[in-house]
This record gives sequence, C-alpha cells and structure tokens, in this order.
Amino acid sequence: MPSAASTTRARILDAAVDLLARGGAGALTVRAVATAAGCSTIGVYTHFGGKPGLVEAILLDAYEQLDAAAAAVDDVADPRERLVAGAHAYRDWALAHRTHYLLMFSPIVPAVGPLPAVEERGARSYAAHRARVDAAVAAGVIDDDDVDASAFHLWTSVHGAVGIEILGSPPADPDRARTRFAHGVEALLRGLAPA
Repeated sequence: MPSAASTTRARILDAAVDLLARGGAGALTVRAVATAAGCSTIGVYTHFGGKPGLVEAILLDAYEQLDAAAAAVDDVADPRERLVAGAHAYRDWALAHRTHYLLMFSPIVPAVGPLPAVEERGARSYAAHRARVDAAVAAGVIDDDDVDASAFHLWTSVHGAVGIEILGSPPADPDRARTRFAHGVEALLRGLAPA
C-alpha cells in the first residue's frame, strides 16, 4: 500500500500534467497545482522544492515510462523487427502521453531552465535506443558504415513523424496515421540496410 507521501506526490504530479494539458505553461503555477491536487503550496514545495523541481519530476517520470514502453519490445528476437516494434512503442506511448511528450521535447515551460538530471536521463534513454541499433548492426540488418549517424537518424525520423502527428499536421484518421507511420519506418530501415 502506498504511503500518504507517495500518494500526495502522485496527486501533485497528476494535477500538474492535467493543468499543462488543459491550460499550457501559463496554468502551471505552484498555487494552481496545489489547489488542483487538494493540498497546500507547502505540499508542493515539500515534495518538489518548487516549480523547477516539479517539472523535473514530471520529466524524469516521463522518461521512465517511455523507456519501459520501449523496453517491452526487447524480447523480440529479430533485431529488425525489434526496431520496428520499438518505433511503434515510441509512437504509441507518445500519443497516449501527449503532454509528457511535448514537455520532454519542446520548451512549453520555458522559465524552468536547464535540468541536468533530466539531460542525463534523456541520454540514458537514447543509449537504450543506440543499443537496439547496435544489435541490428551486429545482425547485419543495418549498415555499419556510421552507426552513430544511423542511430541518430532513425531516432530523429521517428521522433519527427511522431511530433508532427501530435501537433496535428497533417491531420489524419488513426488508421491512416498508423499506416503512414509504418510505411515510414520500413522505408527508413530499407535505407539503412547494407547495400
């Protein structure tokens, strides 16, 4: 059974994400979060130290969730299929957690400043992606000419497609969007395959 402190912490995080989703960065104030979470502002300061700590906690939790979704495909035996499944897991998580995703990859809360713990966590997330690409290179699925570039372009291409979909441009019905995404992933992998 969760402790009262962990329940309060979770309530505050949920309230902050909900406020961001409904009202954008301007809605994210310590007072508004405390009110929405049913606690005092002292509760927010006790758990997070203020707005920067709150944003940091949301981001760290988001990376944990995204990595868990991506790691769920690590038992796929074929390295190419693992990359395909990983791309879809990335997209599915992002679409289900749009506010988290936008907070992770765009400056929707610009006044917070650099967060070294989040930068380090993001680097670990990317390293897990890189390990999946390394496995595909070792299996001969991806050309070993420049593995760093291949890992980077695979991630940025998937990330860009997902970002555009989240921002609603171009709008598409869910089935069409998924088909278009799958086509793009397959085209990327064909382009990265050894000649």
